[in-house]
Amino acid sequence: MVPLDLPAFRFSVRKSGERAVIFDVVRRKYVTLTPEEWVRQHWIRYLSEVLGYPLALMGVETGFEVGGLKKRFDVVVCRPSGMPLVLVECKAPSVALSSGALDQLAVYQLSLKARILILSNGVRHIFVRATPGTSCHQVASLPSWSQLMDEESTA
Repeated sequence: MVPLDLPAFRFSVRKSGERAVIFDVVRRKYVTLTPEEWVRQHWIRYLSEVLGYPLALMGVETGFEVGGLKKRFDVVVCRPSGMPLVLVECKAPSVALSSGALDQLAVYQLSLKARILILSNGVRHIFVRATPGTSCHQVASLPSWSQLMDEESTA
């Protein structure tokens, strides 16, 4: 797999027949190691190990209904109440990030009220914050879990 613009983590990768599989700590099983999965697994580990987001509040390829349509998100971090707080959309490193994909995340945010949106191909990342009562805006970095929980308690 190609190097990403995320910290290096130790992963459990093995062969299963002719394909490589990687252990997903959220789903607690081995999944096929595709370029997009490589990015997804890095984000899971970055959010949990670097920023302190609880694995117990994460969902991978989680389905939600948005505007009457069923949608799936690569990674969702929920509030302790179970409502989405962070949405992560992962692309393979070879896929350019488009404004269309970012617009789609913003539309989902309107229904789900997520506070943080992340669009990443592992090499380039776009972070968007939604502040209650205002529009979404792009930011340079992500808050830690404790910072996010502090914001939630004052919102």
